Amino acid sequence: MLEKFKSKRSETVSQKPDDDLSTTKDEITCIGEAISIEGSISGRGDLIIQGNLKGTIDLGGQQFTVGTKGSVQADIKAEKVTISGKMKGNVTARGKVEITKTADFEGEIRAKRISVEDGAYMKAVIELEKDLPQKQTGTKPTLHPKSANSGKAFTKAESK
Repeated sequence: MLEKFKSKRSETVSQKPDDDLSTTKDEITCIGEAISIEGSISGRGDLIIQGNLKGTIDLGGQQFTVGTKGSVQADIKAEKVTISGKMKGNVTARGKVEITKTADFEGEIRAKRISVEDGAYMKAVIELEKDLPQKQTGTKPTLHPKSANSGKAFTKAESK
């Protein structure tokens, strides 16, 4: 059974075959414990895995979660990733990766930020992206040719 939840989790809407399957940013899809999936998943909604998944996930700007009962063997691309169950694979997050105390993770992580709770099992290669420094105001020095008789070919111009 595939269910979509409103982000406030106050209302559950079950999908029927005739319903529109489009997702919005406010929807969360949960793959339950009794479900196993093999293949590629992409979408615009948040995804929680409590079952078994093997393949690739591309959620772009959304959140991906491996629940405490979930088992995932996949390459993941998402805005935010939370791992509370078992996962083996590569994670690329534009934002934060959270490894909770119930997690069993093995793989590579590329993200801007990471948090690992005490008690989590993790065997990983981690690459954290640096925040680029903000541009300074003012102009950059430019190079101007000096006279042909000078020993130096160029000199720095004054910044304004």
